[in-house]
Amino acid sequence: MGIRTEEQKRKHREYMRKYNSIPKNKIKKELLDKKYKINNRAKIAVLANKHYNKKKKEYYARMTARKKIVIPLGEKCELCKINLAKERHHPDYDQPLEIMFLCVKCHAELHSKWKKK
Repeated sequence: MGIRTEEQKRKHREYMRKYNSIPKNKIKKELLDKKYKINNRAKIAVLANKHYNKKKKEYYARMTARKKIVIPLGEKCELCKINLAKERHHPDYDQPLEIMFLCVKCHAELHSKWKKK
């Protein structure tokens, strides 16, 4: 199979989403996933550990903020100042206690802007 264009990738994802939503195919996929996990435990453990080590600072910052900083009731989003803040955002993971309180919409937009860069 050759290199796929973005349009081909999008169509394939859409097809697979529909295919995997059919109950009998969902069961088949779950069985294949389970079988893969059993046969590739070591490989999965290495990848999970690699991912953890790469994101260790982010995990630590999130856990610290969750334990020590409660989102105040009635707190407004720091960006739009309209919706209630329901999520925490770390502009810098080196400072885990410096966070922004954001609504779901603004937080998603903020991250989607970063992904596009």
